[in-house]
Amino acid sequence: MAVESTNSQLKLDADIAVMQRQLDGQKAEGELQLIALRNELVERAIRGLVGRNPVLTGESRGDWKAFVNSMGAERVHNPELLDPDGSSTIREMEAVLHSAPTYCEIWLSNVTPYIVLLEEGRSDKSPDGILRSTVQELTAVLRSQRNLALVAT
Repeated sequence: MAVESTNSQLKLDADIAVMQRQLDGQKAEGELQLIALRNELVERAIRGLVGRNPVLTGESRGDWKAFVNSMGAERVHNPELLDPDGSSTIREMEAVLHSAPTYCEIWLSNVTPYIVLLEEGRSDKSPDGILRSTVQELTAVLRSQRNLALVAT
């Protein structure tokens, strides 16, 4: 009887170990999906903000920066950072994103003195603003992701 009890306990322990590995795998898969969604949304935000930023000299477009767990509040505007097509700015910001830890805050910042005027639509090149229209796009992406998740369940 003791042998049967021991065998049952070993079987139960093995079953628990299998279930734990399955749960760990599901958790890891969930974390990978979460990271992929975060990266997709932040990449869209970066491209939206930089791409919608109206350009005269490239000063405000080149002033977008990404920070991990910091607002970058100590940063001072540098009018020398010209990036008319935005490609360097996007590369730098995406590099910050892809080097970020799994769980963190990612801040996107622009301290150009006239960025608020651009957001208010004072430029004919971006009458709907920069941040507002980017947030609308991200909201639509999140809604579609949520709808896909509801359909999949």
